[in-house]
Amino acid sequence: MPTQPLIDRTNSAQALRGAIETFSAQVTADLEKLLRPLLKDGEELPDLAFLQELMGRVVDADLEEATKSATRSETRVASARIARKLAFERFNVHFPDLTHALVGLYQLSGHGELAASFRPSRQDPGLTLALAKQRRVKRGL
Repeated sequence: MPTQPLIDRTNSAQALRGAIETFSAQVTADLEKLLRPLLKDGEELPDLAFLQELMGRVVDADLEEATKSATRSETRVASARIARKLAFERFNVHFPDLTHALVGLYQLSGHGELAASFRPSRQDPGLTLALAKQRRVKRGL
């Protein structure tokens, strides 16, 4: 049976993936309009839609590892707890970074309001704490 922290992370990851799938084409088109005039001769824009997809895959891989760790056999409870804790920590490191990167892409493309669709769940104190710690570090606090 999944634990509440795993359910919260799953919900947050699904919201992020849903936003990528829903808004990727629109955000990519607007980013291309913004960035294309800045290209020098011979330069090409990277595949921005694929970049967003890869960011989503990082979240998927972290969530898959967290799910596997959370559902391991109860016979190895202590080692399963450690594995689950490490998997959740890895998810908590990547998810805020990817969320911030996508928020930046969305805001740059003029779609900042869409970024609210993949914010972590308010019920997920682990992700909220990870985001808060990351903001303090970036601000030098």
